[in-house]
Amino acid sequence: RVITGPGVDFDYYHKTTGENLFRNYTGVPIAGKTGTAQGFNNLPWNDSSAFGAFSLDATQPYSAFAYLEKAGYGAVAAAPVVKCIFLALSKQWRVDDLVPADPLDTASNVAAQSTRLRNPMCLVSSALDARD
Repeated sequence: RVITGPGVDFDYYHKTTGENLFRNYTGVPIAGKTGTAQGFNNLPWNDSSAFGAFSLDATQPYSAFAYLEKAGYGAVAAAPVVKCIFLALSKQWRVDDLVPADPLDTASNVAAQSTRLRNPMCLVSSALDARD
């Protein structure tokens, strides 16, 4: 469904992810879907977050997907990551220069070094009630 809503009205009004997280987004028009993979024993701290989106503009054929293990609901963790990607693709957010990764060492048992966004503000929603 299209990210910017509107939501649906049954029992009570259910907001779409876009009504909060993508409220001021004016970049490439996108559609997407959140998801939550329930973890061991259905405990909330084991839930993994998923969000995928694709461009509705044939001249800008982008798609992005984020899956974060043990990160909560899809709209809470993975959707902001995809939002940052689309903000960068729309040239609305400056991102660090791309650095090619080292070749994958399939024999290694050491995790890759963690990196951080220089400015993580694109991850912030305009409201804190974004949810699945």
